[in-house]
Amino acid sequence: MSSLVNLSTNLDELRVSVCTRLQYLELPPLHVKLIFMFDLPSLEWVVNDSNNGDNSSTFCASLTEIVLYELPNLKGWCRCSEEEMSKGCCHQFKSLEELRIQFCYNLISIPQHIDIKKIDLRNVTEKILQQAVTHSKVEFLDICNVINFKSLSGVLQHLTRVCELSIRNCEEFDPCNDEDGCYSMKWKELTNLKVLTFERIPKMKYLPEGLQHITTLQTLRIVKCDNLTSIPEWVSSLQVLDIKDCPKCSIDMI
Repeated sequence: MSSLVNLSTNLDELRVSVCTRLQYLELPPLHVKLIFMFDLPSLEWVVNDSNNGDNSSTFCASLTEIVLYELPNLKGWCRCSEEEMSKGCCHQFKSLEELRIQFCYNLISIPQHIDIKKIDLRNVTEKILQQAVTHSKVEFLDICNVINFKSLSGVLQHLTRVCELSIRNCEEFDPCNDEDGCYSMKWKELTNLKVLTFERIPKMKYLPEGLQHITTLQTLRIVKCDNLTSIPEWVSSLQVLDIKDCPKCSIDMI
């Protein structure tokens, strides 16, 4: 199964799951809003651009939501020529609002998506995280089990619109890793942040200093951060403070 040329052009959603031999899609000029792909072990590219040309461009332009789950051999969105790949590949997602990618360990690139609002990344590489948020307008960002993810220092400048940020199950991540001497304070650049969640972040011993300068912050959740030892006084100004299963953190510290 690779050709979908007989599909109705009136489709709003395209869902493809558990097709073990599928390597890529060949598309008619679809205008779907959602594509959902799950458990496709042979999939290397979502579309083969050498055969689809204008059809895949039309397809990309209409999408508002992309969901990619458990695609262990997926390399990227489109199979372009070497020249196109060197330029960053082919398409822009002009309507894309939500991107969810999970368990795509070999993914090396994703196309541009300027107006995206919600990004959910799990079990991908740090490179994909950087590509996903760079030049985006993301407002909701969920990061979980991102490989080799150590800090946000390289992408904080792209997160000024984020109002909800969740960082979970990242063993190497340290929000206060001050290798450049000012990373902890750079968190204040998240000027629209309202809700922040840290869950299972073993290297976090204390909160970044810059958080106290975010006047919009209302809710802070900290869950199962085993080495968190101190909570600063400024958190008393929040509307919601939720601390769970942090064995070294005493309520007397507040």
